[in-house]
Amino acid sequence: MSAVIRAALPNAFVVLRSILPGRRTIRIPNPHGRRCPSHWSSALKFVGHVATTAFVFVSLVTVVWSVSLIFGLLQSTNPFSADALRVFGLLESILIRLDAAACGIVLLFGIGRYVLNVIKGDS
Repeated sequence: MSAVIRAALPNAFVVLRSILPGRRTIRIPNPHGRRCPSHWSSALKFVGHVATTAFVFVSLVTVVWSVSLIFGLLQSTNPFSADALRVFGLLESILIRLDAAACGIVLLFGIGRYVLNVIKGDS
């Protein structure tokens, strides 16, 4: 039985290799003629990326700010202890810093993708 399995493996490998695509990508020519690569498409994608990042950053900061406002209103009606205020201030600071760090990483990724697209000439 093991001899049959060993004999079948090389053929399976050849069949699998013939099914999988090669490393080269197929490029379909542009129906409107050959154009020079332009950076405008990459620039528009980058601007969209920056706008989306800004929207996410502002929305998360707005959520943290609204929770802080609600906590402040609760504090004015029923005072909390100093420890609760310190913990909430620390939590608010951590959330804003995490939001800024995440948006910064996403923004740097977008800049890197834009630069690579311009260098490679991809649209």
